[in-house]
Amino acid sequence: MSAHALDSHDHFLEANGLRFHYRTHGNPAAPPILLLHSITGHAWEWDRIARALQDEYYVVALDQRGHGATDHADAYSWGALADDALAVGEALGLGQPRVAGHSMGGAAAYLAAARLAEAGRQFAALALVDVTPAALADASVRDRVAGFLRMLREPAAEPSTVTAEWIAGSPQADADQMRAYVEYNLVPAEDGRWRWRHDAVGLEALLRDASEVTDASMLRAITCPTLVLRGADSFAVAPEDAAGTARTFPRGRAQEIEGAGHDIHIDAPDALIRALRAFFHDAP
Repeated sequence: MSAHALDSHDHFLEANGLRFHYRTHGNPAAPPILLLHSITGHAWEWDRIARALQDEYYVVALDQRGHGATDHADAYSWGALADDALAVGEALGLGQPRVAGHSMGGAAAYLAAARLAEAGRQFAALALVDVTPAALADASVRDRVAGFLRMLREPAAEPSTVTAEWIAGSPQADADQMRAYVEYNLVPAEDGRWRWRHDAVGLEALLRDASEVTDASMLRAITCPTLVLRGADSFAVAPEDAAGTARTFPRGRAQEIEGAGHDIHIDAPDALIRALRAFFHDAP
């Protein structure tokens, strides 16, 4: 076990008019990794992945606007998510981090990378976890996610009950990962029940208009090593879409994770760890 094996901490900072929560893992002197979750996600769900990587890297997992312990916002857009990631990275002095983003977080990551490229800069490496511009352009994918958001507007039972129900209903999921997702995502409500942390109403704006992240031509300017990961059972990303998106990047490649759907970090966390470790190790 390394000296930093349990060195995980919670922090807050102000950026773009919001108070952001983020978690850090490992040695701040090590090369940085920035992790960005999906819609309805949070920083804690990355803990297992982060702790597996922290022997070599300083891992920062961000609660994006409207999620986790970060402030809810007056407005949500893909551009705002990208700007938040860049602002937090700048505030923390991450320089050129390796970046991994799942779904919404992946779209924020490639939009941020494209904006960096306009300024003549690049991330060290970019890993997109089950997300592509074509997937976000698909109204049926966005409608499915919007339905999930609407379901989570309702008050919830206490966390252990919800966790048991979700594990039972998701036989593909890793039980510990599902437990972390649910239990860190619920907080007490005023009526004695529980509520989900994320801004379910506000975040629907992202799904009504995804035009900022559906133009694949922006990917051509992103010249850092790029990995497009797809869950073999994904509802969002087709195999040919993952392969085609990878070819759009100047230095892109695709990889499929068996035994996983859209939420690769929930369904197959150890396979995701292996993929990210190998990819980030090869990045300069």
